[in-house]
Amino acid sequence: MDIQAPRINSYYTYQSALEQGSDLISSSPGAESRTQDTQAGKALSDSEEQVDSVSLTQEDEAAGQEDKTSQSDAESRLTQDEKRLVEELQKIDAEVRAHEMAHIAVGGQYITSGATFSYQQGPDGKKYAVGGEVSIDTSPEPGDPEATLQKMQRVRAAALAPAQPSSQDLKVASNAASMTAKAMAEITQLQADEQAKQMERAVSAYTQQYVSDAYTKTDSITSQKTQNSFHLAI
Repeated sequence: MDIQAPRINSYYTYQSALEQGSDLISSSPGAESRTQDTQAGKALSDSEEQVDSVSLTQEDEAAGQEDKTSQSDAESRLTQDEKRLVEELQKIDAEVRAHEMAHIAVGGQYITSGATFSYQQGPDGKKYAVGGEVSIDTSPEPGDPEATLQKMQRVRAAALAPAQPSSQDLKVASNAASMTAKAMAEITQLQADEQAKQMERAVSAYTQQYVSDAYTKTDSITSQKTQNSFHLAI
């Protein structure tokens, strides 16, 4: 069975459940107020700049402290809906990363790239992974159905490794199962051909032996007849 396929990468994709997350972030009054506060803070900082500045180390410490204060203020200004969205984003981020790591752990040497993620920014200003993908080699091994069989079994296991496989995961698993069946059929055909050849060789050897034995028996009978016969002289 001739199986032809290009060496391609198939992608696993995790679908985000946040259908209204982007709208909530963009329309959040807290987000707008935080932007205004940042601009006002910058204007105030510019207006209060002095010639005699503090040392670089002191400036860094002050900046770090200001960032912590700004982040704390931002979190304290989150609405209940925004807080719930942040919790949902945190949960999805953890699920996405675990999902892709499961693919990589099982896929082994057939994984052709590490996990890549798509992100969504939450109302707290942080970015959370809401989608991911891992590429894996799904091509057959030319001229080696047994190697193809082992490979496709591993690919299928990698596709179904996460606790909740995505629709793309299931598609990859289905394709791998189909190629597994083809490889098994090819292996069966090769085994049948080999058995037929062995049988042919056995029959040929038996036939040759049978003919040889027949000639030997015929020669023996002819020799006995010659010995038991006599001629009359006239």
